[in-house]
Amino acid sequence: MFWIVSRKELMHLVRDRWLGLGLGLFVSLVIALLLVGIGNTRSLIRIQLAKQSQARNEWLNQDSTTGHSATHFGTTLYKLPHPLFAFDAGSDRNLGTAVRIESHRPLPATDPIAVGSVHPLHFDVSTPAILLHLVCPLIVILLTFASVTKDRELGILPLVMSTGVPWQHLMLAKMLKVIVVTCLLIVVPLVSVGCFALLAANDVGMDHADLAQRLLMIGLFSLLFLSGWGFLSLVVSSRAETSTSSLLTLLTIWTFMCIIIPRIAVELAYQKNPLPEASDLDQTREELAQFGHEGRSILEKLRVEVDEVYKKQFDVKSVEEIPLKMTAVYLTAVEDFSDQVYDEQIRELESRLNAQDQFIHSVSFASPYMAIRSISTALCCTDRMHHQAFYAATERHRRILVRTMNDYDARNVARLKPDSDVWSSVPPFVFSFQTLSGSLSGHAISSSILVAWFTLTGIAALRKPKLLQKRR
Repeated sequence: MFWIVSRKELMHLVRDRWLGLGLGLFVSLVIALLLVGIGNTRSLIRIQLAKQSQARNEWLNQDSTTGHSATHFGTTLYKLPHPLFAFDAGSDRNLGTAVRIESHRPLPATDPIAVGSVHPLHFDVSTPAILLHLVCPLIVILLTFASVTKDRELGILPLVMSTGVPWQHLMLAKMLKVIVVTCLLIVVPLVSVGCFALLAANDVGMDHADLAQRLLMIGLFSLLFLSGWGFLSLVVSSRAETSTSSLLTLLTIWTFMCIIIPRIAVELAYQKNPLPEASDLDQTREELAQFGHEGRSILEKLRVEVDEVYKKQFDVKSVEEIPLKMTAVYLTAVEDFSDQVYDEQIRELESRLNAQDQFIHSVSFASPYMAIRSISTALCCTDRMHHQAFYAATERHRRILVRTMNDYDARNVARLKPDSDVWSSVPPFVFSFQTLSGSLSGHAISSSILVAWFTLTGIAALRKPKLLQKRR
């Protein structure tokens, strides 16, 4: 009996020309956005690779006279977009694509793709992922809001139930067409972006198996998310008095879950855990680097400590006997102390950002949309955590560059002019994206929410409404 009802639902789906036209237009729009995203991503990868190569050549061919002057000459490190940026740009468009590195202090990321405020939840349907996660629930609602109410209004539902069809079979049969449609909406863009991602994987150092697993996970979580909307629509449709009330109820739920709650959650997260101004951070770091926590000059203290360490290391009694250029050694000590100050600030800043993320994740229980967006950007390596990992990698490279050059100056007692071998002793910058497990490590709550969303709505849909039980 289940297959008979399923066949009837699928035949109705195939014969609905307006539905087919609407789905065709929607899929066309998704493909169009995807093609634009693929073109932009391919162009961005090419541009970033060219800029990074040019910056490396400028570093190797510089005319600095000392290692320390080379640290002021510096270089620029560029961020390559993940191939799945074409599917879900996430926050990457607003967080900067280049970091200038030089001695004494880290500099912020610059050259964002899009100019605007950083917001973890975008509502502009300008990428296939947002269109899929924000608009597709509306398609599912339009597909199922009258599935039960219309049958009841036309007298079809009592007739079907009188044949002995279990309520669970009827709901699963109606849900089958939802799954067919959602699979179509999910598979088409993922297969398209997957073909591009596999071709672009070598340019950004990505493993093909990792990409395939990411696409599979995106498809799985998207299916859970959209199927949950299908089950919810069946729940409302089976309990609403009319098709109109069913539609209005579902649209209200969609508005709250996908628009109102996410916006309120983000604003509250920012208010509960405000971030300090960048200018204040810079000023505090400069003061601490010069005077330390005790409020007095740290330079003389560092000089004394360094002198004692190196006199002991070379077993000499005076600083003049140390076979190194001590001004360069002092510079290294100052840099190390400044790095410690910076690390303290970064830990404090990250704790606030993590508190914001935890608050948003906790509110995701009331909005599965927030959960799917969080997982999607994580899998596409376009969330804040991946940008933070890139920036941390640039800071490590900055410290390697500064220490390498200062160490050269310390050993260059004869004051010889550096050559290309000295510049090439600084390795080229290489950044690797997080593994799949690393990307999902902080998203256990979001994953659990989507599984719970699918499970609870499914259980509710398979329970026969009391209204129908009484009428029977």
